[in-house]
Amino acid sequence: MKHKWLLGLCVALLPVSLVQAFTFEDINYTVTELNADGMEVQTAPDNRVDVAVIGDGFSLDNGDMENFKDVTSKLIKELSTYKPISFHKNLFNFHRFDVISENSLFEKIRTVASTNQTFTPFGSRPCEDDLTASSQPLCVNNQRISAFLKNHYSNDSTKYDIIILLSNAYDEKINKIFIGANAGIEPGVPIVRMPAFSQNLINGNKLPSRRLPHEFGHALGKLADEYTQGITGCGNADLSINLTGEVDREKIPWKHHIFDETPIPTPTDYLSTKREEINADSSLTASQRTYLLERYSDTNFVGLFEGGGYCKNGIYRPTLKSTMNQLDDADGYGPVNEEQIEREIFRLVSVIENPTAAEKIVRINSVETNSKVFSITHNQLPENVAYEGSFWTLDNDPTRYRLNDSYTLEVAELSTGVHNLSPMESLRERAFNLPLMKG
Repeated sequence: MKHKWLLGLCVALLPVSLVQAFTFEDINYTVTELNADGMEVQTAPDNRVDVAVIGDGFSLDNGDMENFKDVTSKLIKELSTYKPISFHKNLFNFHRFDVISENSLFEKIRTVASTNQTFTPFGSRPCEDDLTASSQPLCVNNQRISAFLKNHYSNDSTKYDIIILLSNAYDEKINKIFIGANAGIEPGVPIVRMPAFSQNLINGNKLPSRRLPHEFGHALGKLADEYTQGITGCGNADLSINLTGEVDREKIPWKHHIFDETPIPTPTDYLSTKREEINADSSLTASQRTYLLERYSDTNFVGLFEGGGYCKNGIYRPTLKSTMNQLDDADGYGPVNEEQIEREIFRLVSVIENPTAAEKIVRINSVETNSKVFSITHNQLPENVAYEGSFWTLDNDPTRYRLNDSYTLEVAELSTGVHNLSPMESLRERAFNLPLMKG
């Protein structure tokens, strides 16, 4: 877990301006804090999932930098409509790095003679030197990005959990090249590398790429690709929570989401047949029909659907459609992937939000007899996690603890001197599945 609280450790958040100017080697840039609605804020609170959004190839000409600021806000705002991120919007900080490029990549990439040519601070370019290739991922200089962030954060890698590199390019064909988004771990921190824009234009305006939710699922949730087309070879289903090669119901990783009557494996026409039956059932009320149709939707219903990890056969995914297999044409991540993303959020963010004691060290003198009350508040939790309260430890003695959100310290029972009191959240993950509506 990234953030560890000690009771009463008071950190003063000094007011800062919205924009701060910095220099790294030959790079000039400013940093602006954004919330999950894409709005500029004065400060970034602690105990959050911290996302560094870095622009590459945006110059001060042709409205480039304003386009970067605008597209960043739009991408963040759209990402925050996806469950479970929408449920936990207050647990995310977005740090926008407005990096000034001498050249506009959008203009240069149209005339580039070789993909080995770089024109931007972080070297955004198609990965292959074969400009006749129909599809290429976006490549960047990962080492320089790492050095850039380490310099900015004084080598404190806990200050950022995910990197998003937005390149000033389209995610569709440029010079007959499809420049695709991709995600990875480089070096040591999840990074999303993607063109900022979609090729489509409305009234001449650039549109944000719709690939961020998919790539963010890789970066934050450690989710695998659930699609089958486009790549030769098969992925390893054992390396991800959202793929499996198991057809034994009891061995399926997401078995707790699957109804007993669901066939395993689940035929691709199972859901469409169920929806036809629901629509034809005249005994259902309008609310029952709406509920059941939503339950049996392609994204919400969990089964064992064949195809995933680039394989058409032998690998199975939890839902017929999701953001992880439809890229930009699905209604969301689906229950299994949402559960995994929530698990990762609370791996990075402590449930304990803010201890309220004045000091982390309790000093008891010989004349004190009154009890002292300490308390904490906690973040809103996902429905698959039960919050049991906080374990309060006194003087690091595991035999002297209490389980609650508050702790009354009986001063008269303690010796004169210094005592340490600290809370630690107690979570119990529980499997769940909603029953079908009946009656």
